[in-house]
Amino acid sequence: MFINPKVKDLIPVNNLEDVYVVADFDRTITVYDSKSSWDILGESKYAPSSYIKERQELFDYYYPIECAAGFDDEYKI
Repeated sequence: MFINPKVKDLIPVNNLEDVYVVADFDRTITVYDSKSSWDILGESKYAPSSYIKERQELFDYYYPIECAAGFDDEYKI
């Protein structure tokens, strides 16, 4: 995963026992071509193949709706 160098030093990591979950919906701390959570989970060698298949099917269905400018929020929900 890539974190924008401008903010990387603002995230304190003291040791491997520190855990952070970062949600960056507007790419404030990542960059345009960073991997999404969909990408990371879909490429995980720890996830079962059944999950990978179902994840891809859900992504293929919902992602175009999420990104479509022609649908109002009510339809997307």
